[in-house]
Amino acid sequence: MTDHATQPQPPDLRPPALARALRAIGFAGPARAWREDVLAEYGQALSRWYLDAAKSNSQTGDWRRINATPDVVVASDARLARERAAYLVASTEYGHRAVESMVDATIGAGIRTQMAVRWSRDEATAVRMNNEAEDAKARWAEVAFLKPAMHLFDGQNLWLKSTMQDGQAFVYRRYIRNRKVRGLRGLRPAPALCYEVIPTSRLTDVMVHPVAGHEVVGGIEYDADGEAVAYHIADDGYNYKTYRLPAEHVLHNFRVDRPGQRQGITWLAPVVQSLFMLRDIVEYKLIQYKVQSALCVLVSQDTGPGIVPGLPTPLGQSQTAAAGAQRQFLQAGMIHNVGPGRVTAFQPSPSGDLDPLSRLCLRGIGVGFGLSYERLSGDYTQVSFAGGRLTENAFKDRVDVVHAWYCRGLERPLHQDWVDYAMAVGDIPAPPAKADPYAATFTRPRWRRGVNPVQEVQAAILAIDNGLSNHYQELAEAGYDATEVLEGASRIKGFARKDLQLAIAKALDLDPEPAAPAEPGADQ
Repeated sequence: MTDHATQPQPPDLRPPALARALRAIGFAGPARAWREDVLAEYGQALSRWYLDAAKSNSQTGDWRRINATPDVVVASDARLARERAAYLVASTEYGHRAVESMVDATIGAGIRTQMAVRWSRDEATAVRMNNEAEDAKARWAEVAFLKPAMHLFDGQNLWLKSTMQDGQAFVYRRYIRNRKVRGLRGLRPAPALCYEVIPTSRLTDVMVHPVAGHEVVGGIEYDADGEAVAYHIADDGYNYKTYRLPAEHVLHNFRVDRPGQRQGITWLAPVVQSLFMLRDIVEYKLIQYKVQSALCVLVSQDTGPGIVPGLPTPLGQSQTAAAGAQRQFLQAGMIHNVGPGRVTAFQPSPSGDLDPLSRLCLRGIGVGFGLSYERLSGDYTQVSFAGGRLTENAFKDRVDVVHAWYCRGLERPLHQDWVDYAMAVGDIPAPPAKADPYAATFTRPRWRRGVNPVQEVQAAILAIDNGLSNHYQELAEAGYDATEVLEGASRIKGFARKDLQLAIAKALDLDPEPAAPAEPGADQ
C-alpha cells in the first residue's frame, strides 16, 4: 500500500485568501503586474500538482475496483442515454430544435451582470461605481473562456447546451501566467483568470488513483461522507492518461431528479425513444415517396436475354445477376426481371396522412422536454390568439425556472470568482468593512411582447399605477437594464423640454433666453 503522505499534495493557498492578502498592496504601477504574476504562479503550482498526481498508476497508487452499486448502474444508463441524445441533437432536426429553442430563450444574446453596489449614499457615486464595475467585467468577459477561446456569453450558451444534452456540465477554473490571446494586431495580454468547459465524455474511472478511503464512481471521487472531492479527467488525446482535478476548482452542475443522485441525466431522456421513432417514420415515408415517384417495373416473364428490346445495359453493370435475375436501369427507376413465378407485389402504403401523426409525436416530445408544439416544430399556422397567449405564458414560466437554476449554478460562482480576482489585481476597489462585496443581479433575455403587445404594456402600466409592480421589475422581466432605460428616458425628456421651449418662443416671436432687465438710469 502506498504511503499517501509522500504523494503530491495540493497547495494550501486558495484564490480568495490570496486576494485578501494582496488587497493591502497598491493598485497601480508595477504592483499590479506583480499581483498578476503571483496569481499566475498559483495557477502554475496547481497545474504542476495535477500533472504530478496523474503520474501514479495502478501499481503505485491506491487504486481499487468499484463494486457494482446502484450508482454504477445509473451512471451506465446515463452514459447510454447521453450518447443517444448527442446523436439526436446532432443529426435530427427536432432534437436540435428542442435544445436550441430552450437555450435561446434562456440565454438569449447573453446574460449580463447588473451591479447593485450601494456603498455610498450619494446616488451619482453609486451609479458611477456600478458602471465602472460592469465595464471591468465586460472587458474580462471578452476572454473569459479558453479551449476554444470565446466570450463569456458563448460560454454560457455552451454550458447550458451541454447540460441539456449530456445532463451535466463541468467548468474548470484556471489561472494562467502570462496568458495571451490572439487579436487583430497579434497576441495581447489577457487576465489570468479563465475557465474551460470540460466535455462530459472525458470523465473516466479507468486507471484512476483516489486517495485512501475514497471511491471513484463514474469518474468522480467521493470521500467517506459521499462528498465529491475530485474529478478524474482523461487527457484530450490519450485516454489512458488521466488528471485528478480537485472539486473546489470544478463547477459541476446538474439537475437533481432524485435523492442521492450523483450525476445528471440528459434532459432528452424522456423523449429519446419518441425522437428515434419519429425520425424512422419520416425517413421511411420519404423513401417510399421516392420509390413511388421513380419509374419502377417488375417483369416476371422470361423474355430472353433482354428485358425490354432496345434498352441497353448500363455501363459497368452485369445484365444477369447470380440468381439468374436480369437487371436494366432507367434514369428514374429500375426494371427488374425476377423470373417466372417469383414476382412480388409492393407493400401497400399506410393509410392516412403523415402530418397528423407527426403533430401527435411532436406534441408528446414537446411535453416531455418542456416545449410547446409550436416552439418545437416552428409551425404557427394553426395557433389561435388565445392559444398562442397561453402557450407563450406557460413557456415563459418554464424559462424563468431554468434561468434561475442556471444563474445559481454558474453565473453566481463565476461572478464571485471574478470579484475576488478583480479586487486582487486592482480592477475594482475593495469594499468597506461589513459591506456586501459587489452584489449583482443577472439579466433575463429580451422577452418580446409579441402576442398582444399593446394590452401587455397597458397591463404593466396599470400594475405600476396601482402599486402591484414598479418600473424596475417590469423592465427586468422584459430583459432590459432598468437603470439605462430610465436614464435614457430622463435625457430624452430633457431634450424634449428644451425643444418645446424653443418652439414656443419661436411661435410667440420671443427670444429663447429672455434679456436681462435694464439698469436703473440707463439710456432709453
